Amino acid sequence: MARADKRIQRWLNNPPTDAPVEEVEAILKHYFPGKLKTKTGSHRVVRDERLAPYPGFAPFGELSIPVK
Repeated sequence: MARADKRIQRWLNNPPTDAPVEEVEAILKHYFPGKLKTKTGSHRVVRDERLAPYPGFAPFGELSIPVK
Protein backbone atom coordinates (compact mmCIF):
# COMPACT_ATOMS: atom_id res chain seq x y z
CA MET A 1 0.00 0.00 0.00
CA ALA A 2 1.38 3.41 -0.97
CA ARG A 3 2.08 6.05 1.65
CA ALA A 4 -0.71 8.25 0.29
CA ASP A 5 -3.19 5.37 0.66
CA LYS A 6 -2.09 4.84 4.27
CA ARG A 7 -2.57 8.53 5.03
CA ILE A 8 -6.07 8.48 3.58
CA GLN A 9 -6.97 5.37 5.59
CA ARG A 10 -5.64 7.03 8.73
CA TRP A 11 -7.72 10.15 7.98
CA LEU A 12 -10.85 8.07 7.30
CA ASN A 13 -10.45 6.30 10.65
CA ASN A 14 -9.65 9.48 12.56
CA PRO A 15 -10.54 12.62 10.57
CA PRO A 16 -8.14 15.50 11.28
CA THR A 17 -9.39 19.00 11.94
CA ASP A 18 -6.25 20.32 10.27
CA ALA A 19 -3.72 18.43 8.16
CA PRO A 20 -0.15 19.48 7.45
CA VAL A 21 0.24 21.08 4.02
CA GLU A 22 3.03 18.65 3.15
CA GLU A 23 0.75 15.64 3.68
CA VAL A 24 -2.05 17.11 1.60
CA GLU A 25 0.38 17.99 -1.21
CA ALA A 26 1.86 14.47 -1.13
CA ILE A 27 -1.60 12.93 -1.55
CA LEU A 28 -2.53 15.32 -4.36
CA LYS A 29 0.75 14.62 -6.16
CA HIS A 30 0.14 10.88 -5.82
CA TYR A 31 -3.40 10.88 -7.22
CA PHE A 32 -3.01 13.82 -9.64
CA PRO A 33 0.61 13.62 -10.88
CA GLY A 34 1.67 16.81 -12.62
CA LYS A 35 -1.70 18.49 -11.96
CA LEU A 36 -0.95 20.30 -8.68
CA LYS A 37 -0.53 24.02 -9.14
CA THR A 38 0.51 26.09 -6.17
CA LYS A 39 -0.87 29.58 -6.07
CA THR A 40 1.16 32.03 -4.12
CA GLY A 41 -0.58 32.53 -0.86
CA SER A 42 -3.32 30.49 0.66
CA HIS A 43 -4.47 27.88 -1.90
CA ARG A 44 -3.29 24.77 -3.69
CA VAL A 45 -5.11 24.02 -6.94
CA VAL A 46 -5.59 20.77 -8.84
CA ARG A 47 -7.09 20.95 -12.31
CA ASP A 48 -7.96 17.57 -13.80
CA GLU A 49 -10.60 16.56 -16.34
CA ARG A 50 -11.54 13.54 -14.17
CA LEU A 51 -13.13 15.95 -11.67
CA ALA A 52 -15.25 17.84 -14.24
CA PRO A 53 -18.30 15.50 -14.16
CA TYR A 54 -18.79 16.03 -10.42
CA PRO A 55 -20.92 18.87 -9.04
CA GLY A 56 -18.84 21.75 -7.79
CA PHE A 57 -15.86 20.99 -10.02
CA ALA A 58 -17.40 21.78 -13.42
CA PRO A 59 -16.67 23.00 -16.00
CA PHE A 60 -12.89 22.81 -15.62
CA GLY A 61 -12.43 20.07 -13.05
CA GLU A 62 -10.71 22.41 -10.61
CA LEU A 63 -10.24 21.68 -6.93
CA SER A 64 -8.99 24.53 -4.76
CA ILE A 65 -7.73 23.70 -1.27
CA PRO A 66 -7.18 26.47 1.28
CA VAL A 67 -4.02 26.24 3.36
CA LYS A 68 -2.68 28.19 6.30
